[in-house]
Amino acid sequence: MPVKADTHRPSVGAPDGARWRILDFLLAHVGETVTNEQIQAHLDATGGSIDRWHQRLSELRTDYGWTILSHRDRDDLGRGEYRLESKVPCRDARKREPIPAAVRAEVIARDKSCQAGGCRLRDGDTDPETGGIVRLVPDHVVPASDGGRSTAENLRAMCARHNTARSNLYTGGKGRKDKPNLAALMRAASRDEKRKVYASLYAHFDGKHPDEL
Repeated sequence: MPVKADTHRPSVGAPDGARWRILDFLLAHVGETVTNEQIQAHLDATGGSIDRWHQRLSELRTDYGWTILSHRDRDDLGRGEYRLESKVPCRDARKREPIPAAVRAEVIARDKSCQAGGCRLRDGDTDPETGGIVRLVPDHVVPASDGGRSTAENLRAMCARHNTARSNLYTGGKGRKDKPNLAALMRAASRDEKRKVYASLYAHFDGKHPDEL
């Protein structure tokens, strides 16, 4: 039986669309940890799965204000695990301008690969970090929360992993640039960047184990 969402819940698309079905499932498990497999099974059972459902989940968070946490936000969540914190979305969420299908296709065809620094994964590649199949999505250069438009000039192709990571790098006010999420920034960094930070911190703390600090 589908969960009846609170009356203040904003519209997230057609009632049988992927966004609504994902939110419907998360609302039934508020405060609980759910997995990729559980979400996938719910989609399969309620109208069929879609290829880019991770992007729909990201839109629920960034466009509609739902606090859906992942391993990029909490150390107690593993890869492929999510948690909806509240039945009430953030009041100040700003819905971004939809990306027209033609613009989406133009951006992916133009860039051909993920434009995140050092990534360059293409559609259909295997992501070495997650083992999943790469699906490129359009990403706003100037964030929608800062007034960025959904035009080809302000969009770039990005793998779903890096696209989702960008939305978690900052928390707080408009643009989320007033409160850096250092843990998320590190998780989104390349292996080489992580190695440099590790070396710097190791030297700073004289090689002590975290439990010794």
